[in-house]
Amino acid sequence: MGSYFQDNPPTPEEIAKWRADLTRGWPYTEDDPEPDFFDWTPDPDRSATTDSIYLLKATGNWTEEDERIAFDPSKPPPRPLAELEAEHDAFLKELFKKAKPL
Repeated sequence: MGSYFQDNPPTPEEIAKWRADLTRGWPYTEDDPEPDFFDWTPDPDRSATTDSIYLLKATGNWTEEDERIAFDPSKPPPRPLAELEAEHDAFLKELFKKAKPL
């Protein structure tokens, strides 16, 4: 049994998007795992970075340059939980404003 990507290799556009995602945020790691979805909404930038790392590695496109970019020490630190929760609460409030009764 082979890999999904053996039969469906990524397009150059997909690889470029994944590489662009590496710059968006700090990836989640084993010592700083992505939070459980049911506890609170994770940082979308960090999630995109983490997903792109997995995809680049799974397709055999991960490079030393990707490693340097993903873990660049000059990146801003991850966003505080309070900021993410406030953003999520505002999103839900706006969503419920637009909701119509069934």
